[in-house]
Amino acid sequence: QESEVRVKRLVEMLYEEVEQIAELIDVDFGLIESDDIGFVLGFGKGDEEYDGKLKITIARIIETRAIFDSQSEKLLEIPGYLPNALVRFYTRVQVNFRKLDLNLSEQSLEKMQEIRNITLAEAESLKHDMRVLIGK
Repeated sequence: QESEVRVKRLVEMLYEEVEQIAELIDVDFGLIESDDIGFVLGFGKGDEEYDGKLKITIARIIETRAIFDSQSEKLLEIPGYLPNALVRFYTRVQVNFRKLDLNLSEQSLEKMQEIRNITLAEAESLKHDMRVLIGK
């Protein structure tokens, strides 16, 4: 019983973190839906604190994983395939957004939009599976 409550709470916290990543990708990274690559890459530049809003957003997406990292040893307590799906999601976010960050000026908008759309779809699917598990 206590174990079930702990697992449910863990999944709820991971749900919130996945939702935060999805929101960053949907809203802040959504500026890539513009058709002007110059605008997208330059947005936010010129302000002393920022090297473009896109780079800042990508860094925030990559860094949003405190719950996942701190609770990773407890993932195996979660039943079913969900631990695998969580690892896959977080790994793909890291790989795709680090790649974007490293080659930002060489990226096509289409590639960025594709990564955004695929990641959002994966986040929604993962959130659905987590809601099913916690009975939301």
